[in-house]
Amino acid sequence: MKRLFVCLAIGVSAFAATSVDESAVRDIIERRNTAYHNLDAKTLASLLTPDFRFVDRFGDNILSKGPEFSERMFAWTFKEVYKGRLAPEHSIVSVRFVAPEVAIVQTQCE
Repeated sequence: MKRLFVCLAIGVSAFAATSVDESAVRDIIERRNTAYHNLDAKTLASLLTPDFRFVDRFGDNILSKGPEFSERMFAWTFKEVYKGRLAPEHSIVSVRFVAPEVAIVQTQCE
């Protein structure tokens, strides 16, 4: 019975976080997607934390060295990879809270 109670408590805690915070998480992801799609490196970098980590499509784990680094990284990507073409749009597949202030967001590219 104690084990069941612990699982239920975790489920209730996660539900409480998503009912209030999921909208805020979705908003920042949508702002990020808009900046990415429009090749706006400055806005994109402003939405990231200074210790932002990025795993690219090749599996490279890139640790940001601050907002200026992130802006330069995305500006380079937009110039060299997308060459002025709009970046692909992403849509949110799921938002799952693993702690009251930590969400895992899965997106997919259109």
